[in-house]
Amino acid sequence: MCCVSIETYCRRDQSLANRCVVSEAMVSLGRNEFRDTIIRIDDRKCGKRIREFTLLADKLNYKLNTRFVAEGKASVTLMDPNVRIFLSNCPSNQLSLFLKCFVFKCDYYKRSDGHTSGGQDIRRRLVADKQSVFDEMSPLTDKDIKRNVLLKSKQNERNVKTVYESPKSTKTYDRKGLTKRKLAVNDENRSPGAKRAAIAALIPSPVRHMKLLNENGLTNEQRRVMAAVVDGRNVFFTGSAGTGKSFLLRFIIARLAPDTTYVTASTGIAASHIGGMTLHMFTGLTPDQSRKGTAEECAKTLMANASKLNRWRKCKCLVIDEISMVCGKYFQLVDSVAKIVRNCDQPFGGIQVVVCGDFLQLPPITRRDEEKCFAFQSASWDQCITNSFELSHVKRQTDKTFIKLLQNIRIGNCDQSMTTQILNTYNNDLNCKDLCPTRLFTHRNDVDLINTKQLNSIDSKAVVFTAEDSDPKYAPLFDGMCPTARTLELKVGAQVMLNRNIDVGRGLVNGLNGKVMKMEREKSDGRLYPRIQFVNGCEAVIKRENWVIRVANDRFVSRRHLPLQLSWALSIHKSQGMTIDNGVEISLARVFECGQTYVALSRCKTLSNIRIIDFNPNSVIVDSNALHFYNNLKFN
Repeated sequence: MCCVSIETYCRRDQSLANRCVVSEAMVSLGRNEFRDTIIRIDDRKCGKRIREFTLLADKLNYKLNTRFVAEGKASVTLMDPNVRIFLSNCPSNQLSLFLKCFVFKCDYYKRSDGHTSGGQDIRRRLVADKQSVFDEMSPLTDKDIKRNVLLKSKQNERNVKTVYESPKSTKTYDRKGLTKRKLAVNDENRSPGAKRAAIAALIPSPVRHMKLLNENGLTNEQRRVMAAVVDGRNVFFTGSAGTGKSFLLRFIIARLAPDTTYVTASTGIAASHIGGMTLHMFTGLTPDQSRKGTAEECAKTLMANASKLNRWRKCKCLVIDEISMVCGKYFQLVDSVAKIVRNCDQPFGGIQVVVCGDFLQLPPITRRDEEKCFAFQSASWDQCITNSFELSHVKRQTDKTFIKLLQNIRIGNCDQSMTTQILNTYNNDLNCKDLCPTRLFTHRNDVDLINTKQLNSIDSKAVVFTAEDSDPKYAPLFDGMCPTARTLELKVGAQVMLNRNIDVGRGLVNGLNGKVMKMEREKSDGRLYPRIQFVNGCEAVIKRENWVIRVANDRFVSRRHLPLQLSWALSIHKSQGMTIDNGVEISLARVFECGQTYVALSRCKTLSNIRIIDFNPNSVIVDSNALHFYNNLKFN
């Protein structure tokens, strides 16, 4: 379901002749008896057919605008009826699937010459009944994609005229005499990367770079959570480190309507990983207001701000990641303010709430004179959260002995045998392809000291990369949310880490370490970019990525920056959610917070990839309230 705007234009001067808007529309694809493609638009509110458009099988003249698919928006321009269909507020994954299905199935049928043409087709259409058949298109499968790519590959090969080969180059000329790259799909001598690039080049360009999440990769536990969220229920899902909470959350977000769903997290870094904003930014309520102001006073302030008030009233679903770091008093305040602002006595003013996190990891950050209060300790929690799920299947680690150790550390158990296991890691050899093990520290000043010292020790020219903001006014906001510092200094030989997923298929994911091999100048913009040799064997030039934040009046602002950070050292807080493969050296002498030891230990896949220094069992700290909460929690 989505919002659809249909614009019809005059053929003579291309002026707008008619415009129809359907706020809750169902758009479906089908075929008639002549294998023409049919786009059908129905109004879900009144159950009425709005429009139906037919694209003849031998023409299929259309254009797609897919630039804003990630935001749930796209447009389809039909040349023959001279109509433009705007789609908005679509769940991004469903929109991607719809557009890919439309392009692949239409493109394949046109290329395959499977339609009837000429006079025979005209005669069939003339004698056919006025009431056309509508067979809904089957869902897009991997088979459809492979079939389309193979067909296009064969057609490209038929167009080849001559191949000239020399020791230095291979050139292919098509029938027009234009030079083309030789096809590498079935060439066994080409690298896997070259084959992937060749296959990608055969995919229709409007949907080539469109990301699609495959729900077949979800476990049964994750499917149950997804079903509850899609059903509109308030949900809390939890699990130990490495059970796929963030992975599942991305699927959930992709299934929700983007215009009325607000994705938030307790910290800026966590919010940037899921493409959201901080909870404080969404609510418009500062942490201090939960200490000083009443709900009535806070609501009055919000209602005086039109943009904040509109955001609250527009919201239908609120997603909160890393719930363990949200203060219980603040959670209570948000619930109370929502009821007042939305004039509704239901929990959170009738907003669907989806929360995710592990209360046995890092707790809320509080002042020294304040007692810690988790979200589950607020009165609002029991009223609001009616469905709780636990993800129990650990995916990050496969060693059962290590998993058992981590599960015990998580709940505060550390007997003599476990202590011995941990102490024995001091002798582990962590050499990994010329990379140093990443050192995890409890305090950020230790991290900055190590990274600066290591960078200064490299005798090569430094290259400085500076963030580019679409609106400089929001630079301080991005500084708190973007994991890359506003100014990043790199040298050839520097050890760096990806701080966001770039290409999951190639293993270029958040937490992957590598070394800067050289700086390369990009031909398109003349800028220098680092070429990184990663620990997984992949080598890539890393370019600027977009970090996007939704701000006042539902406007989007962005920062373009390299998704890299120096990684000789890292804080335990910033490592939460990462998997580190190049080895981890952990200093636990100054542990001061519940869950810190567990978070640090669970960053690696195996115990042999960890070296722990200055450990004692007192470093294992667990909050008794959180432990009691889990012991008494009833899961769905």
